[in-house]
Amino acid sequence: FVSTAEAGDRSSVIGLYSNGSSRSTTESVTMTVNALDRTAGSWGFVGLMISAAPQAHNYVSGTTDSYTLRLNALGSGNFQFAVWRTVADGASYDLFTGTTQTFSLDDPYVLDIERNGAGEYEFFANNDLLYTTTAATSGADFYDATAKDSLLNYQIVIGGDGAMTATVDDYGVVAVPEPSSAALLGLGGIALILRRRK
Repeated sequence: FVSTAEAGDRSSVIGLYSNGSSRSTTESVTMTVNALDRTAGSWGFVGLMISAAPQAHNYVSGTTDSYTLRLNALGSGNFQFAVWRTVADGASYDLFTGTTQTFSLDDPYVLDIERNGAGEYEFFANNDLLYTTTAATSGADFYDATAKDSLLNYQIVIGGDGAMTATVDDYGVVAVPEPSSAALLGLGGIALILRRRK
């Protein structure tokens, strides 16, 4: 994926890939980022988005509700993880920003967005929990249960105000097997499907 937008024109910097289908409210989404580089501009990112409607992004106003798990490209091979929430009126909220890290081609980064038993979303990077959404009370993360249930579309997004590239792999839905299928798989098969958690 390549972003070559001109500086300052945030509305035209959107690169987007959608799989053309949707997931259930309990299916996880995943992707692996193998490379990330920003050579111009002051900001850029690649991310994994879940949203209420396809073809949407957190810099386009009047579109849809969404969460995005991002790798913010800081330049010089550095990046930081971030979780953003965006409402349909165009407002965006930075819910989590991690510390600066160095990207290594020998150590790709696996991003996962999962729904837990409490109905909240969890955001993982290489199996480390970065952020868990909260119940609709106050603050920046105030989606209610109905809004969270509506986030059935999943997409790859990339953007920036200058030249940036990203290489992405293993993108899609992680389905949990039905009980009857799990019985046929046995414990060994289940171990391959279930994700490790620290």
